[in-house]
This record gives sequence, structure tokens and C-alpha cells, in this order.
Amino acid sequence: MARIPRWHQEIGKIVCMFEKELPSSFMDLQVHLLIHLVDEVELVGVVSYHLMFFLERYMKKLKGFARQREKIEGSMAEGYISYGSFYYSNEYIKQIDNK
Repeated sequence: MARIPRWHQEIGKIVCMFEKELPSSFMDLQVHLLIHLVDEVELVGVVSYHLMFFLERYMKKLKGFARQREKIEGSMAEGYISYGSFYYSNEYIKQIDNK
């Protein structure tokens, strides 16, 4: 793993080139994730990459709960809570109807 210190230098330069050449709408969390992936490879190894998929899918689900773009974290939390309460109340009503 002698290449990893060189990756730290190169990824910073690459992200700076992206910021310089591409529009700002291209610079989202996925581009910023490149910087942290190098740190993760250094700590855990290459095998850890397959563990990220379920987190990305869960983030997609949470982003679907957002209704307000100004305060997105609170909107996600509110949507998640209302989804959970509707889901569990629906399951409870199903149990009552079956009895």
C-alpha cells in the first residue's frame, strides 16, 4: 500500500481540477466522497467498498422524505417519523380488522 500517500495528494488535485473546469452543479457529495474513500482504503482496505451500497440506498430513501429544500435535515426527519407512524398504525389497524 505504498501508493496511498500519493493518492492523498492526487485526489486533492483532481477534485480541484473538477471544481475549476466543471460547473458548480456537478460538485455534489459524490465528488467529495472521493476524498474520504482514500482515507477509508488506508484504514480498512479495498474490501470495505462493497459495504457502502446499503448506506447509499438508505440515503436515497431518506432523501425521498425531504419536502422542503431550505431545511432539508429537519424535513427528512419529519418525513421519516410520519412514515413510521403511518406504517405502524396501518399494521395495528390490520391486526384489529383481522380479529
